Amino acid sequence: MIFSALIFVAGIAFCSCELFPPSFEEYLKPIKSDPLFVNNVVPPGLNLTDSSTNYRPFRSYLKLTVPKLIEYHGYKAEIHHVTTKDGYILEIHRICGNEKFNSSRKYKPVVYLQHGILTSSIEWVLSGPGKGLGFLLADAGYDVWMGNSRGNTYSRNHKSLSPNYSDFWKFDWHQMGMYDLPASIDYVLSQTKRKKLIYVGFSQGTTSYFVMTSSRPEYNDKIEAMFALAPVAYCSHMYSPILKYLADYEFFLKPLFYLFLGFKGEFQPSNDFFRLFGSLLCHGASIFQPVCLNTFFLIVGYDWTEFDATLMPHILNHIPAGASIHQLTHFAQLISKGDFRQIDSGPKYDLQKISSKIFLYHSKNDWISSVSDVEKLSANLPNLQQRFLVSYDHFNHIDFLWSKHVKELLYDKVMKDMSQFVSG
Repeated sequence: MIFSALIFVAGIAFCSCELFPPSFEEYLKPIKSDPLFVNNVVPPGLNLTDSSTNYRPFRSYLKLTVPKLIEYHGYKAEIHHVTTKDGYILEIHRICGNEKFNSSRKYKPVVYLQHGILTSSIEWVLSGPGKGLGFLLADAGYDVWMGNSRGNTYSRNHKSLSPNYSDFWKFDWHQMGMYDLPASIDYVLSQTKRKKLIYVGFSQGTTSYFVMTSSRPEYNDKIEAMFALAPVAYCSHMYSPILKYLADYEFFLKPLFYLFLGFKGEFQPSNDFFRLFGSLLCHGASIFQPVCLNTFFLIVGYDWTEFDATLMPHILNHIPAGASIHQLTHFAQLISKGDFRQIDSGPKYDLQKISSKIFLYHSKNDWISSVSDVEKLSANLPNLQQRFLVSYDHFNHIDFLWSKHVKELLYDKVMKDMSQFVSG
């Protein structure tokens, strides 16, 4: 909580300006030539210059869980639980469809969505029908399953360990790739009686996938195709000044986290402070909303125009969703070391073992998943199908989830690419 408060103070100090805004002559440099690279144009009719937002009433469903939120919007939801090989009990959410969009398909393709760090399955449905990728896929006739990584709001149980003690939190995203994803994928395939599924990951949800398919390559055969939104593997060109500063002192991070967050090793989930902060200061009618936006923008990149600021109270009600400090430390080491390897200078991940078809989607103004790092990743993936750059130059890391026009700028393209793996 104190760590978040420090970022909050930074947001106050710079609420009227951008901290170290990227120079578009330096940061947004030309993209390297790549036969698999695609850069579309802004879809006609989109107004990407209007920074105004309409006030969004939020109290009616602010505190709903993901399954309740899905049902609130008229969709059917299911809750499933799976136990990993090392004993963590994970919760998976399923969108079974909407009566208004009954698909004529006899065969419902199965798609599995995996969230980023400090979030949960909420990220796929928070913006509602017509915008959230989970809803869009359900409307298109997909059988949508949304995972929750160990330690987040929905996956805080274990066969023998308690989240109140440090032993529960001795994991990072390596264990998510080695145990969480395999267990979840096997469960979904068993429930749906399929041999393969389509995988979509955002940020850390791509990192854990690269861990799984490089370290347990047999899982490549269970994936029709993988769609990576804001992929994160190499991080040496990450632009966020906050994250770069922390990475410079990554050898102090664990003691610092223990000092400020407690010795359990947990990055605490959203609590009353965040909910009050969101409901009072971050809604569209508040004069303090720029403070809230700077809290995000200092990390993910500045986009005053396209980011849907009306979602801020909802976001802070669900995020942070909980994590282990070792996840954050591991990412800090990737930034400082420059390669993709296990924590504390462990072995490198062999990306040449990833044989599944992969589509990468990235943007120029993403301060976490930089163009240079994605180019390096794409050069090391043996079965890369396409690397797609979002056409809007200011599209940042969280715009992949909560941009006003994320459907037109990104999801329409993702779903078009996905459709080639659907039959019947």
